[in-house]
Parts: sequence; structure tokens; C-alpha cells
Amino acid sequence: MVLFETPASGAVAHEILVQLQAHVSAPVLVVKEHGIARGALVAAERLQQNQAIYFDFLPQISTIVQDHSGARNEDLIPEKARLRAGEVYRSQSPAKFLLQQGTTSLSIFLKKENVKCARKATINLPRPTQESVPVELSVEQSPASGRARLTIVSDGFSTPLVVDWDAAEELNEDWQAIITSQKPTFPKVLNRVVLPCGMYSWDDQFRTEGLSLILEQILLEPRSINWKRLADGMSARQKGYYAISSEGDFPSELSSISKCNLDRAINLAEADIRERLSGNGNAENHSLRSLTWLFHGCPQWIVGPMIDAMMQSNMHHPFRINSAATTLLLQGIGRTASGPDEQRRAFDFLLSVPALKWNKNHLACASFLLSRNDSAPKLLSREDVEFLSGVAVARMRDSIGSKYTSSFIYAPYLLVGLLRWRLKEPQAMVAGSDPVANEMLIATEKTIEDLSSRILGLPRLKKYRKVLFDVVKELKGQGTNPNLLFDLETLTGSDKDSVEKEDEDDE
Repeated sequence: MVLFETPASGAVAHEILVQLQAHVSAPVLVVKEHGIARGALVAAERLQQNQAIYFDFLPQISTIVQDHSGARNEDLIPEKARLRAGEVYRSQSPAKFLLQQGTTSLSIFLKKENVKCARKATINLPRPTQESVPVELSVEQSPASGRARLTIVSDGFSTPLVVDWDAAEELNEDWQAIITSQKPTFPKVLNRVVLPCGMYSWDDQFRTEGLSLILEQILLEPRSINWKRLADGMSARQKGYYAISSEGDFPSELSSISKCNLDRAINLAEADIRERLSGNGNAENHSLRSLTWLFHGCPQWIVGPMIDAMMQSNMHHPFRINSAATTLLLQGIGRTASGPDEQRRAFDFLLSVPALKWNKNHLACASFLLSRNDSAPKLLSREDVEFLSGVAVARMRDSIGSKYTSSFIYAPYLLVGLLRWRLKEPQAMVAGSDPVANEMLIATEKTIEDLSSRILGLPRLKKYRKVLFDVVKELKGQGTNPNLLFDLETLTGSDKDSVEKEDEDDE
């Protein structure tokens, strides 16, 4: 509406009103004599009592935020916010966001209500964020001048960051088009390793008994089963295939008779293990070893006692029959722990072992957990990742100039397995923005340099070198081999042209 007051009166005032109404579309209300002066007195009284006289127009200010699902609009002024006349608006409750680890600069897009063009401000951080850090965004706005200022505060910054609306770059694109164009740029997550199964290990091969025949024969004497023979058959890898996949699946062509025989053998092995845990039974780990080669198909109740056995510092646990049993236990835990509870306990044990006391079996256990499960990497904290990467990097450096046996190859396997921590921190583990990845990259490049100087004398090292070039790309966030972990897995296996075999329980 239009409020109209005039010192004129009579016909003159009437004519002015008629002319005014002809030129405006809004209703015109005539203020009574001295109406504005009286209003000023009311306003003065309210001002004296610290009451609002009127409210200024408070334009909405919006920005763009990103998460795993993409970019979206985020309003920074609460819907019910009000601004008393003559005052500056300041956020009562700052908007809270999470800044991803490794961030080197901030691009902040802003849109103000009733302003045609959006704006963009770019802030370069003095150093990359070392981890994902929470930030608070506060808005300050002066409606009379139209100015707006945003302040970003975080424990990860030495001082608050300030974004001035007037200093930001003006954009010509439509706001929705800008949102659509903002696509998250996350490094890729490597594929999980799934070891395949096939009939090669079930059927008889040249000079090798198949698992089907082994089961038939050992079950003829269920009271005196040759558990070692079964464990050897279960662990055999023929032409790259195991009897059971790492997911615990069978080959589709497997007969129902063989499946039934395996179920019987599993039940008998469980009974044998329970008897051993109670303090009776034989003193051999072969029944346990046979079950660990079921991978994720292993009865999960067995994983707990294996971890218990490793956590005990003495050799009194029924599974700790000798020092060599740690190979079975550590690699067995890595093969079988399929649930987050068991995986967390396994990591708790591994992280309790001083870095200098880690051997290839500790490396193998951690590598299997990280590479074959989606839940395991998400259980790790930043501190856990730093410890594990330190172990892997140290072992790689120690291996330079060595024979590069399976003790070495588990180190890059663990190193690359840690890249799957991106399942939890999508922008982590990229060299140039993550100190941990920087150390990994240096160790990998030095190993490649050493291998290159010796490759003519040891042709088998070509396989190491080729895979490590892919590791470098992955650490730089430029990976092109999503199955890199599977390639590393094959180098830890029984292929005598690629590793020197050190233990019969090695995969």
C-alpha cells in the first residue's frame, strides 16, 4: 500500500489524491493529520523500550554443498529469521559442514535473493587439511547497504576465513545449472578381491588327488580322520582356482554328494576343535587349518578363539602348539573374519603389536582383511591407517636390495589395501594432499628404481615392477587398474616364478 499525507486540504488535497491513484496500482491510504508525527512518537517510545519498530527485508543467501550423492542447494538464513530495523543480521546458529581430508582450496558459490547473478569466491588454504575437519559457516548481512559477509571457522584453520560478497566473482550461469555442474571428484576405490573357485581342485589332476576323492576316503574312518590330508586338499590352488571361493561359495558344477561329504567333514572338524578347546583331543591344528580354507564360509565362532590364541602372550592356548602355529592363526584370521566384530578384534590385536615385531604373517592378515571385505577398511581411524601404512612403508624400504620374497610382496599388498580406506574417507590417500600417501609414493618409486637396476638378472621381478607402476598411478589418484589388489594377490601365491615359497600356509 501507499501511505499519503499532505499539508494541503480541501479540493487541492483531493485532486492530488486522484492524480496519485491514477499513477499507482497499489491502494492509496490517506494518513490523518499529523499521522506521521504521531507514528514517530510511537516509534520513539518503542525504541526507548528496546522494542522492534519495524523489520528490514532480509534476503536469503544460499550456497552449494556436496556429499556422496552429489551437490545441492543449502540456504544459510533460517526461514523464521527476522532482522530489526537498522541492525546487522548475524547467524545465531552457524551452518555446520565437513571439509574433506586433503582439501587445498575452497570454491564457495553464493546466491542472494533478489540478485540476478550468483557469485563465486575461491580461497586457497595455507596447507592441505590433514584429516576431515568440521567447519562452521556464519553469515553477516546489512540490508540497508546490501552487503553480505561469510565467516568460516574450523579447528583446522589457524584463523577464520572471510568471504565478502562484493569481492566474489560474478557468474552468468543459472543457479540450478551451477549446482548440476558440481560433480564430486573422488579418487576411485579399488575392487574388492574375490578369489575364484573351480572344479580343478575337486577333480583329480596329474599326480594330485582331487578334494572329492579325499573326502570320500577320509570319511570312511570318521573316528580317525586324516585332517592334514583334508587341509592340504582344501588349501590346494589348481590353475588359479581354490576348492572354495573367498566368499565361501562352491563351484556351480559340484555334485551334491561332494557337498554332503564336505558338510560332514566340517561338522566333524568343528567337533574336533571344540574338544581341543575343552582341553582334550589331539594336539594338531590340521582340523582348524582345513576350516580356515573355507574362507568366509568358515563357521564364524572359530574366528574368536583364533584371535584369543594370538592375544595370549604365552603358548598355553590349544591352538598355540608351536611357534609355527602363528602362521596358520594370523593368515587364518585374515581369511575367515567376515563380520565387523571379528574384524575389529583382529585389528585391535594387530595394532597392539609394535611395528618392529611385525612379520609377513601380520602383513598378510591385515592385507586379507582390507582387500577382501568392504566393512574392514571402514573400521579404521586415521591413527590406525598411519600406523599400518608406516609398517608397510618400512617393510618396502627394508626390502630394497633383497631377494623380494613373499615377505616383501605382502608389504605393497597391505599398502594398496589401505587405499580402500577411501570407502570411509573418499578423498583420502592421494599423494600431494595426504602425507601418508606421500610416504607410500616415495617408498614405491624407490622400489621400482631398485627393481629396474636388477631386472636383467632376475626376470621374475618384471611382474613386481609392472604392478608397482600401477600402484604409483593409484597413489596419485590416476589409477586405471581397478583390479590392482587382485594382481597383488596373485603375486603372493604359489607361482614359483613370482615368489619364493616360505610357508605351506601362504596363499
